[in-house]
Amino acid sequence: MGWNGSLKDKIRQRDKRCVICRIRNEYHKELFGTQLEVHHIDGNKENIKEDNLISLCIKHHRSIIMYYIEMQDYFHAKLLKLIN
Repeated sequence: MGWNGSLKDKIRQRDKRCVICRIRNEYHKELFGTQLEVHHIDGNKENIKEDNLISLCIKHHRSIIMYYIEMQDYFHAKLLKLIN
């Protein structure tokens, strides 16, 4: 199974809720007009193993993505200081 709607649906059906705040997929659809999002735990979009995928609400998915970006910027700045 490739990275497509049916795999995402399978993960949403497995988890049924955001794994952080526990909002149910049905309520998320009512509130935000969209289903729960599916996140790659290791950040590798090529890794579509089911144990690497979790359901997140839009709020927590955005928070995690922003955290990754901030950490990349932080470590990039630290690395530049080390090599200069």
